[in-house]
Amino acid sequence: MFFGDRGVNAVDVCTEIARGAMALGARKTQIGLASSWYFICADIDWLSVSLKHEYKTKEDVFEKMHPFPEYFVNSVRYEPMTKFFSDALITYDGKNLELIKGKELDIELFEEEMPDYSQWKRIIGFRFNEHA
Repeated sequence: MFFGDRGVNAVDVCTEIARGAMALGARKTQIGLASSWYFICADIDWLSVSLKHEYKTKEDVFEKMHPFPEYFVNSVRYEPMTKFFSDALITYDGKNLELIKGKELDIELFEEEMPDYSQWKRIIGFRFNEHA
C-alpha cells in the first residue's frame, strides 16, 4: 500500500523521511548507505519540531503509523518503517546516539561504519531487513 509495485525498500523509506524532514524545515538533508546502514540526516532535529499530532516521546514516532498533515493531506510519517523493516535502528540527536531497536553492539557498529555524522542535528540509521 505504501510502496506500490516495487514493494518495501530502504531507498523509498529514506526518501520519504527526508522529504518529511524538509517539510518540517530542514534545508539540507542526506540519505545514503554506509556499509550495512541506511541513513537519513538533516540539518535540524525534525523529531523535535512541534506538530499537530502530539507524541508522548520522540521514540513514539517509530512505534506506529501517524498522520502527517504538515506534509500533505492524508500523508503519514515514514519513520515507523525504519523499525518495522530493520534488524537495528539508531538515532542521533546532534549529541547522543540512542538505540531504538537491536543490540548494544549495534551502536559500536554504527559508529564505525557511518561517515562523519557530527555535522548533523538528527540522523536515523537502520539496517534494512524487509522480513524483520
